[in-house]
Amino acid sequence: MRKAGIFVRFLAFAIDLILLCFLAGFLLLATAAGFVASGETLSGSGIMELTFIFLFSFLCVMLFYFTYLTMDGAATVGKKIFKLKVVGKDGEDIGFLRAFVRSMAYPVSVILWMISLILVFLFRGKALHDMIAGTQVVEEEG
Repeated sequence: MRKAGIFVRFLAFAIDLILLCFLAGFLLLATAAGFVASGETLSGSGIMELTFIFLFSFLCVMLFYFTYLTMDGAATVGKKIFKLKVVGKDGEDIGFLRAFVRSMAYPVSVILWMISLILVFLFRGKALHDMIAGTQVVEEEG
């Protein structure tokens, strides 16, 4: 079990973000269409409601994507392409709870990206979200 390199992990994450951005665009269009279909006008409060609905929906989709696709030996689309998977410290597949904690820690890791980047170099490939969840990203065997 070999730890995944930083550059490959970044590329896999970038692919996942690109997919999520396409999905976000679809969610935004669907939210706006539903808002317009309801007969509401886009005033200041309407735009705030639309923004809240969109952000909440996107957060739920992102949590589902990163949780469901990293638990029980599965992998996100980006990780599948580069033959990576998320495992626990012991090398075993992670379950729902650990995958969910890791997904919840992603925003913290992204917001504190400079600290997370430093930690990746100091702790041999472990990002902040991996440290919080007790996980590591490895190359798939075989």
